[in-house]
Amino acid sequence: MPRRSPADHDLHVIPLGLPQYRRPDPPKRLSTDEAEIWRSTVGACRPDQFPACTFPVLTAYCRHAVAAERIGRKLPRRRPSILISGGLLGSSIWKAGR
Repeated sequence: MPRRSPADHDLHVIPLGLPQYRRPDPPKRLSTDEAEIWRSTVGACRPDQFPACTFPVLTAYCRHAVAAERIGRKLPRRRPSILISGGLLGSSIWKAGR
């Protein structure tokens, strides 16, 4: 049997089967697109990056990301002045900054 150094005894093994070391599954109430954003987001980070207390914020992020994508597809690709001159943003606070 090989000899072990004192440093070997200081190693801590992280049991990856524990819930706090697995990436969380998306909540069932998310749509397919929202769940895809969830998986993409948690998959890009460490498994323990998102504790349960962050799930409401992550859920809201996924919903807003999908909503922003849908809105972006409906906006015209050209002539954003149409939006400001009485269309979508015509009567909003966006004019105040001009």
